[in-house]
Amino acid sequence: MQFVSYIIHFGSSSFGGSSITQQLVKNITGNDASSISRKVDEWSKAVELEFCLSKEEILESYLNIIYVGPNIYGVEMGAKYYFNKSAKDLKLEECAYLAGLNHSPNSYNPFGDTDREDKIKKRTKLVLNKMLELEYISDEDYNQAISNVEKGLNFKKGNLSPENDAIYSYHTDAVISGVISDISKEKKLDTTFATNYLNRAGLTIYSTQDSKVQKQMEEEFEKSKHIIKSKNDSTVTSQSAMVIIDHTRGYVVGCVRWTW
Repeated sequence: MQFVSYIIHFGSSSFGGSSITQQLVKNITGNDASSISRKVDEWSKAVELEFCLSKEEILESYLNIIYVGPNIYGVEMGAKYYFNKSAKDLKLEECAYLAGLNHSPNSYNPFGDTDREDKIKKRTKLVLNKMLELEYISDEDYNQAISNVEKGLNFKKGNLSPENDAIYSYHTDAVISGVISDISKEKKLDTTFATNYLNRAGLTIYSTQDSKVQKQMEEEFEKSKHIIKSKNDSTVTSQSAMVIIDHTRGYVVGCVRWTW
């Protein structure tokens, strides 16, 4: 909670003057052009978001989508990448490091070729100093965190690859489309915003797909024996689709659509 509360104050005052909501809009749209029209559009969308979402929902979305490293978005993914742990398990100094990352993630990446230890220490201590100044942490916690920073943060690069190598299939496409639709409805975002949110928020999606069933379906539908040739040699192609449902639970375990 200290980390989240701190992001509100430090983020809004030190990362370019924009509000958290405006930064959220910029991250979702991907539009960071330096123009008056872009800023006006950003402000307009931010006002609209604040009518639709609570401050807690806006902050949650912001923390889930901010850029924190090489193709890494959101504090949870950041925690896994830099410390190989969940954000909820981070120590105070590790939270401070993540809180300061959005300023310039590549400049404070400990896994690069350049030694950035001094820059990391300086930035992390700056965050801790601000947290103490704003009374989000006690003197005791501050002193302990500073001591740990001086010793060196315990970075441990985590594996962000999926636990299981799933088949990217028509079933997966259908699931992703459904998630985008749900995000759009739940967060009151248009489809473009919802798609960008999905791609950047570091979400984990669980589906009912049975990988073995899906693989068999994909392989079967690739066979040429299923092609029905047109009698008049027209360009019209054969089309087919199949859905397999686990009747005991009603789950879709595999689906495929094919055009030859």
